[in-house]
Amino acid sequence: MTSDMTECGNQLAPETVLPMLADDRRRAIVRTLKAEDESSISLEKLVDQITNYGEADGLSGSEDEYRQRVRIELYHTHLPKLAASGLIQYDRERGQIAFLEDMLTEEILTLVESYNGVA
Repeated sequence: MTSDMTECGNQLAPETVLPMLADDRRRAIVRTLKAEDESSISLEKLVDQITNYGEADGLSGSEDEYRQRVRIELYHTHLPKLAASGLIQYDRERGQIAFLEDMLTEEILTLVESYNGVA
């Protein structure tokens, strides 16, 4: 991965994008990254944003335990999958994540959000 975490124009295939956006958590990640003013954000800021959506996912425990579960889930599962698919750029060493602009991803995300009533 390059050290430059700037957005670039991707052109991803539907069979790549659809499985990635089928998961609620990955949609929340992409939605959060897309809405950011900065070109990239830290893992901790992403965890803050995701946990602020109030999606407790039916998990019991304290807020700190929930944040830790979200952090682990992002670090080990969702961010590597999104990076491998080309939807995001993830610098694991620096803990920086950036959305890689893609027209199909944005169109699908908009469609799903309008269907689910998320603005």
